[in-house]
Parts: sequence; structure tokens; C-alpha cells
Amino acid sequence: MHDLIGHSDTIRSLCFLNDRTLISGSDDGTIRVWDVEKGKEVPTPEKIYLGPVTSITVVPKKYIVAACDSDLVKFIVNNI
Repeated sequence: MHDLIGHSDTIRSLCFLNDRTLISGSDDGTIRVWDVEKGKEVPTPEKIYLGPVTSITVVPKKYIVAACDSDLVKFIVNNI
């Protein structure tokens, strides 16, 4: 078991992309990608910032992540 350390505020949403990759969203406004086998954050080309992230969902075979805060939905495609 690993502690996934990186968010600076409450985590509101978690979603598995596959059996090894977890996506998390937080009140700190970031979406982070994690390798759960290594217990490390996966480097992404850019940090993904929104308002507080309240929900995340993924389309696994397309690598599409949809996240939202109180008034915005953002889609991240193929950069994970």
C-alpha cells in the first residue's frame, strides 16, 4: 500500500483509468495522475488546474478525462 502525496487540499474525486492508473481531483484545483503500483505521481505535460474539482470520469480506451468544478466541465484528451 502507498500514500499518494501531492494534493494540498481535500480530495473530492477518484477514478481508475486502468488497473494501474488512478486520477484524482481536489479542492486545490488540480487533477493528478498516479501510478498506483509505484505509488508515484505520473508526470503530465502540463498541470491541469480548475476550480475545486468535484467530479472526475474517464473513458478508459480513449484516454479521455472529464472533470468539473461548480460551473465548468473540462475534457483532457490523450495527454495522460
